[in-house]
Amino acid sequence: LLVLDEHDSRAFSRLRTAGDGGPLEYLAYFKRSLVDKTERGQFYAWARGYDRRKRVYPMGYPVGSFYLSRTVRPLAQRELEIMCTLRENPRQKARSAVLGWVQEYVESRRIAESSIAGEVNMGGRTGLNKLYFENLRNSKIVVTANPAYWEGDFRFMESVSAGALVFSDTLYIPQAFQVHDHRHVVFFSNTDRDGLFRLLDKYRADAAAAQAVAARGYIHSLRYLRASNLVDYVLRTAHILRVELGPDDTLEDRRAVEDYRESGMDVMHRLFKLAAKRRRRR
Repeated sequence: LLVLDEHDSRAFSRLRTAGDGGPLEYLAYFKRSLVDKTERGQFYAWARGYDRRKRVYPMGYPVGSFYLSRTVRPLAQRELEIMCTLRENPRQKARSAVLGWVQEYVESRRIAESSIAGEVNMGGRTGLNKLYFENLRNSKIVVTANPAYWEGDFRFMESVSAGALVFSDTLYIPQAFQVHDHRHVVFFSNTDRDGLFRLLDKYRADAAAAQAVAARGYIHSLRYLRASNLVDYVLRTAHILRVELGPDDTLEDRRAVEDYRESGMDVMHRLFKLAAKRRRRR
């Protein structure tokens, strides 16, 4: 049994059998949010209830095939300077703050008429929103932020797969084929308004650098961040576990798993290293 848990909660589901209600055995458990955060979206602690023995591995949102367009225009041919579709929500203080900063920025730089700072319509992640995707593909820069308390932002994958230059607040959980700052996307602190303004000014003033990062992010998303890549990640991890735990593995199995890259074990190894660094800082 392989479990894919996309719930926003940092807690793990207590899996029970349908018969006697006893614990349900699984081979691997993939969890979207493995971090506890404050109401301002700052790191608080790694989620409880996981360790190496429980075979729990991080899982991110993938790029859906329906996000993609047959043509992707270069940034110079796009009409919208900045797009930020975060919604004002008193329970999401980090996102509300970032949205307010973007609104302030586009007004101060006199680009409000050629930008979108606020929701496009009432569409959500469970359906296709034609106007939203048209605007994404027509935006030079897209600014987004993760929710407070947990990590996982559909807007991030939608934006990077549209070929825009994506600005995102810090991601704490390692993922397979990680995106890197100033190479694939631009990361900013959701507590540093002036820092975000400086980064926006920098990349708006350097069209070549903006296009380079946007292009690398787009290509990376097509190669490594699609739904098919998530399935490969899950199956790579499961195959390694079957070889490690099963008594009937063959030499061919062992040779196959030796060549696997970016399995759940690799990602969790990075997470444990990050956790150890944070403990040493205290």
